[in-house]
Parts: sequence; structure tokens; C-alpha cells
Amino acid sequence: MSLPQPPQNQYGFSPQGQPRFAPQGQYGFPQQGQYQQQSQYQHYQQGPSPTPQGFTPQGQPRYAPQPRYAPQERYAPQVPGKRGPRPLALALIALIALIAIGMAALIALGFSSRGTSFSPDGTVPMPPRWANTGYEPPEVNTNPDDIPWPNSLQQAIEWTEENPIYDQEYTQPLKCDLERLKLRSVSDDKLEAQLNDMVACLMGGWDQPMKAIDVTMPRPGLTVYDRTGLQTPCGWKDEPNALWCSGNQQLYYASHLIERHPELAEMRFGPELIMAHEFAHYIQGRVGIAGGSYAQREDISEADALLLNRRHEAQADCFAGLFLHAITDYVEINDTDLENFNLLMSRLGGSSPGTTHPYGPSRIHWLSVGLNTFDIGQCNTYVADPNTVI
Repeated sequence: MSLPQPPQNQYGFSPQGQPRFAPQGQYGFPQQGQYQQQSQYQHYQQGPSPTPQGFTPQGQPRYAPQPRYAPQERYAPQVPGKRGPRPLALALIALIALIAIGMAALIALGFSSRGTSFSPDGTVPMPPRWANTGYEPPEVNTNPDDIPWPNSLQQAIEWTEENPIYDQEYTQPLKCDLERLKLRSVSDDKLEAQLNDMVACLMGGWDQPMKAIDVTMPRPGLTVYDRTGLQTPCGWKDEPNALWCSGNQQLYYASHLIERHPELAEMRFGPELIMAHEFAHYIQGRVGIAGGSYAQREDISEADALLLNRRHEAQADCFAGLFLHAITDYVEINDTDLENFNLLMSRLGGSSPGTTHPYGPSRIHWLSVGLNTFDIGQCNTYVADPNTVI
């Protein structure tokens, strides 16, 4: 049996008017009717509390007590009137000032570095609080090497069900500076800059797992487009959408997506959640999961092909959850954020099961799995119960 050729296609939201078996890039547009909403994640685990600020050694006073100067009797009394400072007093005052300046500098350093900690006695710097401290993402690569493609059906199955990435742990905790943007008024340039910064954070989260399995990760660029549209290897794009295009392995986000999903304006990290899902498709492409998934869709029933596509999309939701879990401490994700994530995933999935993408409750489930683990293997949706990807 010959395998289908690699597609020049997009991965993301639910397809509109595209071949039903190809991995498409339309990320779960809402279905008509009521959306089924689930309660917030029941088992969401908060990470450790952030390192206290100020770095005062435990059990020690913040400022070392200084000896009080005591004049000696043998010194001759000063002539009444203005009395000049004595040399020893000046030295002690200077010493106290230096100590105060030094402590203030340490405190300021603590607030600026946020991730540094010291040993209990306050003398030995400990490993950085954030796992991506010191990581420098590569420059954007707009001409990366090709994504892998299986040479047999057996290899395609192995790449999806037994991929070595499943044996790795996602890097955490991550420091990622994300500003809450006013999506109704933010410029496309500012939105694009923040989302590209987030891609750099995502690269830091996947850097070690990908190196562990000897897979390269050229950095994809992210382009924000508006309703005037732009041409991509995956076709002309002007619809409110978000996608990873396998033709050039780049990412795209429509600034007018808020018109289709106005709830994005009322939540933190809405575009970030969507693009973490799209970046997950990039990871699937680099490790062979995307190629393996698509190659299996030859000579199978429509129902089985749709199930494969839902498994692929559910895994991207779970990978997005890994990232949000890893940045929880730094950006202080709270219960309101979790409720908004649920609402967005419910509306993206809709209320009709059995289509190209999991419906709302399934998408909430797999995002929640990622939010509760750093074990990438927990996101192996290709061997999961079919009832979790309906």
C-alpha cells in the first residue's frame, strides 16, 4: 500500500470546505446551539510558591548591628561651639552607609531577578528558580528543514502511538513575561510582538525534551494578519483563524479573531492559549506525529479518519496545557483564568461530537490533563480511550 504524500496544509481550527481527511487548520469554530460547559479543573495543582523577595538570610537581622561609639575620657574636651566629627565616628558612619547600600542593592536585585534564591545561610547562590533562566531562543528560521515522513504504515503507527517524546518531561517552571493586552484596541504589531515573545517561551519549554530525543527545533515565526488577508503556502488567509502551516512550518494569527470569539477580550491569555495549541502542531510536525497521523488516513473509513484527526487535535490541546501549567507560578494563573480557559475550549469545540475536532467537553478534558502534569506521555491521545476524544 502506498502512503499519501506529505500535505501542504494547515493545522489548527476546524476545516471549512476542505478535504475531510487532511489535517486542517480551522481550530474548532463554535457549532450552532448551546455549548456544554464543564466545571473548572478538579485536579489542577498549583506549583510551589514563588521565591520570597528581598533575599534576607533566614534567622538573621536584615541589617547587622553596629557598635555604638563611646568617647574616651582621656580625650581633651572640645572648645564650646561647633564640634567637628571625629575620624573614628566618620569611619563607622561610612561603614554603616556601605552596609545599607549593599543590602538595598541585594533587595533590588531580588525584585528584578525574581528567580534567584540563596542557601539557608544566605551565602551560596542556588540554581535559578525558573528552568528557562539563561535560555536563548534561536533566531526565527523561515526556511527550516522538512518535517519527517514515515516510509511505512507500521512506522506511521509507531510515530503516533510510541513516539519517544512521550518518554520526556516538559520543562518547568518557566518564566514568561506576558502582558494582558486590550484586544479590542491593541495594534497588530504589538500583538505580533507579544505572541512572538511567547513562542520564545514555548521554545524554552520544549528545548530539553526535544534535545533528549535528538530532534532539531528551528524557531518558527508568527505573523499576525487582518481581514485584508495574506498569501501562505497553505493558501490565501483572510478568515478569522489561527494556524500552523506545514508548508513552511510558520504560525499565523488573525487579529480579527476576536470578532468570532468576543470572549477573548474578557480573559487573560486567550490568544496565548490558542497559539500554544498551534505551536503544539509544530512540535507534532517536528517529532513525526503529524506525518504519522496523516499517513494512516489512507484506505480507512471516514469515521476512523475523523477519529485520528480528533486524536491529533486533542493532543495539541494537552500540549498547550503543559505550557500553561509550566508558567502558572510566574504569571499567577488563578481560578478565574481556569474558568475562562474552560469557556473558550467549550466554544471552540462546540456541542456536536464526531467531527474533525473534539467537541467542547473533550477539549476541556485534554487541556485539563496538560494542566495537571508535566509528563508528556500523559498527552498520548493516540492510545487514549476513544470516548475521551469524541
